[in-house]
Amino acid sequence: MYKCDGAKPLDSIMNDPNQTPIAPMPPVSDSSAALTGNAAWKPLVAHLCALVVAGFFLYYSYGKVKDPRQFAIDIGNYQLLSKYAAACFAIVLPWWEIGAALALLLPRTRPAGAILIGGMLIMFIAAVSLAMSKGLDITCGCGGTGSGKAGWNVIYRNSGLLVGTFLSVYLMPRRMAAR
Repeated sequence: MYKCDGAKPLDSIMNDPNQTPIAPMPPVSDSSAALTGNAAWKPLVAHLCALVVAGFFLYYSYGKVKDPRQFAIDIGNYQLLSKYAAACFAIVLPWWEIGAALALLLPRTRPAGAILIGGMLIMFIAAVSLAMSKGLDITCGCGGTGSGKAGWNVIYRNSGLLVGTFLSVYLMPRRMAAR
């Protein structure tokens, strides 16, 4: 029997039915253990999705910045905005795309970039869908001069980019988002 300065003996504490049991300590794991096994691919996929979506937006914004007049015409062809609003939109939107793409590349600002890019993609999908429902035979204006026709291929591509944007944030480790 072990006793320590007038305390109850250890055997009496362990055999006392009124004593609440002490739960065992959970095993200590380091932060790298969380990245082993099935979770190791998540940050890689998150970064790849962000890189692909940001690369797409950076590449296609170049043509819009280079020729804003043609982009304003492409926006006007959707018949959703006035000529003045289309011209303003043609000047602002490419720079907004560039800023959002750069934000998506950095893990710390990725959630904000994903919100901006996700909102733009939803807006683009809606605009192409409305153009198709009106029977308009127009170019999408995605890359400035020489853009392809606004149709199902644009909707599918933008939907894929939207999924990639979501995955770039959803699969990102939480500790990176909190920094």
